Amino acid sequence: FLGQYEKAFAGKTVLVAGCGADGSHAAACLMALSKGRLKLLLADPDTFGQENVGIQSVRYSQIGLNKARATAENVLEMYPEARVEVFEEGITTTNVKQLVDACDIIIDAIDINATDVSAKLHEYAAELQKPVVVPWSLGLGAAVTV
Repeated sequence: FLGQYEKAFAGKTVLVAGCGADGSHAAACLMALSKGRLKLLLADPDTFGQENVGIQSVRYSQIGLNKARATAENVLEMYPEARVEVFEEGITTTNVKQLVDACDIIIDAIDINATDVSAKLHEYAAELQKPVVVPWSLGLGAAVTV
């Protein structure tokens, strides 16, 4: 049944908005499910810190790197031919429309404190009828909303 995912994601572009705990893992899993056949747009303005090791998909050697850049490195290590674009400024009010327009599916893993940017992301996605998946890590549990 995994071949169905590869076919479904082939040629698609997924925007991963926020490459921390949820977004970094989502990017790696999506790329694995598609066997490198989708395009990822990775956006996050934050950098990995030592406190992120073990929680987020980051290696100790990546401490201090931008989260989107480090996530791209990890994905490209698995699938060197993968198509990945990095937006180290993250999702902003100036680029949100362009990024939503450029993708087919959106993963909203933006930091919970950035509700203004997240709201704009959802607003433009709704206008363009693009699906938004919101993974939430909640302590030892998790939730996903679509």
